[in-house]
Amino acid sequence: MKAVLKISIVLSLIAVAAYFISFYVMPSVTVKNISNTSIQAAKVTLPNAGLDFGPIEAKEQNTIHYSLEQTEGGYKYHFVLKNGVVLEGDCGYVTSNEVHKRFEILVKEGNKVVCRYGI
Repeated sequence: MKAVLKISIVLSLIAVAAYFISFYVMPSVTVKNISNTSIQAAKVTLPNAGLDFGPIEAKEQNTIHYSLEQTEGGYKYHFVLKNGVVLEGDCGYVTSNEVHKRFEILVKEGNKVVCRYGI
């Protein structure tokens, strides 16, 4: 009985470790709202994924990890601000198997959007 318990604990620890390691390996997109206006809806589209960040309050951020399996293309964003302004565009480039890639999209005052890689 003790052997079964030990094996169960070890397997549980391995599963938890694999879960957290996957967040290190998988690429991610972070949308940072550094403006004073809330974002009511934030969406980023990749060649093989649609990421829905939901609302993002002023001075807050949200991060979503996505699959390593992507075809080549860009990040396309669509943000609806609380004041009714819609910000759309594309930036950056996506390819397959970009291990630990960190991509950031910043929404700044004056309805400006800036994209950064390698953060």
